Amino acid sequence: VKNTGDTIWPDSKMSDPNGSTGGAGAVRLSYRWLSAAQEGRINTYVGYDARIELPRPVAPGESVTVPVAVKAPSQPGDYRLQFDLVQELVAWFGGRGAARLIIPVTVQ
Repeated sequence: VKNTGDTIWPDSKMSDPNGSTGGAGAVRLSYRWLSAAQEGRINTYVGYDARIELPRPVAPGESVTVPVAVKAPSQPGDYRLQFDLVQELVAWFGGRGAARLIIPVTVQ
């Protein structure tokens, strides 16, 4: 992920050095499973699995690699796997206009 903004993305240690707020304000990577888009239908939210910690704070212009172990839905079918960043207790990046990575996936 790359920080193209003008503000540092805090990790959980930077946002909550004493561990008293559960990482409020930390930026984390998340993913959601959506049903596959069909003609005339919008994507239906299928499930949310995990939030993944950033390895360190990310300054403007910097990139970090965030390894993700994705857990597939239990039911076979066609899905869309959507990745988004969230700043805890602030906002989802996609909700503020940032691009989300969406990958079509078939679960067998």
